[in-house]
Amino acid sequence: MKTIDDNREQNLCEFDILAQAISMSDNVTDEQLQECHDILEDLLQKSAIKVSELTLLASFRYALGRQTYIVSEVVENILTNWQILSQNTKNKMKTEIEEAIENNSIGHDIDKEQWYKIIELLK
Repeated sequence: MKTIDDNREQNLCEFDILAQAISMSDNVTDEQLQECHDILEDLLQKSAIKVSELTLLASFRYALGRQTYIVSEVVENILTNWQILSQNTKNKMKTEIEEAIENNSIGHDIDKEQWYKIIELLK
C-alpha cells in the first residue's frame, strides 16, 4: 500500500526527470510544460496544510492582544490565505484589531506592526 509520502516521492522523481529532459531539449513542447506544471501543482496541493476559515479566525482571536511569538505566525498564516477569506471574516478582523488598538490591548509595538499588515490590506 502506497503512502502519501511514497506518492509525493514518485511525483518529485517524475518532475525531476521531466524538468531535466526539458532543460536539455531545444524543442520544448507545450505538452511537456503542461505536464511539468500539473505534477508541480499536484505536489503543492498535497503538501499544503489546509485549515478552515473558522480555525484562522479562532487563532486570530487567540493571538490578538497576546505578547508572544505566535502573533507573527498567525498574521503570516492569515496573509497566506487572504485571497480565500470571506469579506465578512476580513471585516471582523479589521474591527477587532481597531478595537484592540483603541483599548490599548493590542500587545507590544512589534505585535501592533504585525496587526497593521492586515489593516493595510483592507484599505
